[in-house]
Amino acid sequence: MITIALPESMNSIKIGTLIQESGYLLSYNSEYLKLRNWIQICMMGECAQEKLVSLLNALNRVCFKRRGGKNEASEASAGEKVAG
Repeated sequence: MITIALPESMNSIKIGTLIQESGYLLSYNSEYLKLRNWIQICMMGECAQEKLVSLLNALNRVCFKRRGGKNEASEASAGEKVAG
């Protein structure tokens, strides 16, 4: 299990949704994770290097690639985050 604590400028719900749309299943939608702005990845069984590289590329794409001057994950409305 890998837990990634995201900075406030990124929204865990948005990132989780975008990663899921890329074909990966991860945990991000529980109240516990949303309150902390965390996502969790669990690699089950043996994991080929190619699959891990593909996952890292998907994370890089949704977290750091800019579209129209902003990254995809930072455009979250205040209503998407759970108040702490």
